[in-house]
Amino acid sequence: LAEDHLRALRAVRFACRLGFRLDGATADAITEHAAELAGVSRERIGDEIRRMLAGPARAEAVRLLTRLGLDAPVLNEPHTDAEPVLLAGLPDDASVPLALSAWAIDRHGPDEAAERAAAWRGALCLSNDERDTVRRILEHLESLRSGWGGLPVAGQKRAAASRGFDEARVLLRLIDPDAEARVKARLDELAGIGEGLWPEPYLDGKILIEMGLTPGPDFARILNTVYDAQLEGRVSDRAGAERMARELAEGFGV
Repeated sequence: LAEDHLRALRAVRFACRLGFRLDGATADAITEHAAELAGVSRERIGDEIRRMLAGPARAEAVRLLTRLGLDAPVLNEPHTDAEPVLLAGLPDDASVPLALSAWAIDRHGPDEAAERAAAWRGALCLSNDERDTVRRILEHLESLRSGWGGLPVAGQKRAAASRGFDEARVLLRLIDPDAEARVKARLDELAGIGEGLWPEPYLDGKILIEMGLTPGPDFARILNTVYDAQLEGRVSDRAGAERMARELAEGFGV
């Protein structure tokens, strides 16, 4: 351990993956040298944490990591004895971003998880995609717990089809099963409005040009407005979509 401090994380990972206990001397040595992990590259630490979180033994790994005092130097934040309740409830094939989101909630609660998880970008050398996915999962979770049910039909459908929504539902199911059941029931209702949750748009930019409209910044507004109408069942075919697009274009001066 004195020569390669990353061995402490590897010991945790292998012990949990293979199902054996660390002997007392090894555990004591890891705890004694825990602070020295701060000198290991963040990229190497992040790689080890990803490996821990990618498998079904993720909760056991985090539990042992925390007991040995490695959580503080790994995450660059104060030690906490928080139990990995959500991590333990995740499906075996949960993604690393979902596991990170669950861990952040386990440590800091749902209200502070997003802010704390954002700081893990540097601590674990997360990729931009990983950081953004964690952020989206936690944003969706907050929305599902508060405002999603009050959105218009199109807004609910757009959220449901976006990245991180399904993962947020996994967390909500663990935090508040009744709330997740209500979300599922609403999604079933939404699927019956129009042509499903996320149908192929009737229009795109190429079609607008073929209609004789001049390309410009208002194209996006036209397409989004028409697609919202399609999602809400107010437009049910391409002809109706084109009529709405022309009316909008006239209003925008396109």
